[in-house]
Amino acid sequence: MANGFDADLWTLERVAVVITQLTGVRYHPGHVWVILRQRLGWSLQRPERRASERDEEAIQRWVQQQWPRIKRGRRRIGLACLVRRIGRLADPTGAPHLVAPRRHAGAAASVRLEEGLHGRRPGLSN
Repeated sequence: MANGFDADLWTLERVAVVITQLTGVRYHPGHVWVILRQRLGWSLQRPERRASERDEEAIQRWVQQQWPRIKRGRRRIGLACLVRRIGRLADPTGAPHLVAPRRHAGAAASVRLEEGLHGRRPGLSN
């Protein structure tokens, strides 16, 4: 408890109250800032916000052990890795064919575009 205040955070209002208590002279908080800054050369300092439960040793352990693994990123697994491997193993003279060639997709696309236009039932357009 500093000068009767619950917390150690000093605001301009608190400094003005302490000046009044010690000297009997009342200053506006804005003028207190002028006194502190210009006459005494003080600067604004804000306290760091850290949890009181903060465990510095646990944080250091995490940074040393876990962070490098997270920063490296995940190993490539699954479909992306498989596609890359197949691409490397494929015949260099042609593109790899993993599926049978499809029919021309133009007709199917126009049918999908016509479905549900203007609130009508889906149907084929000519």
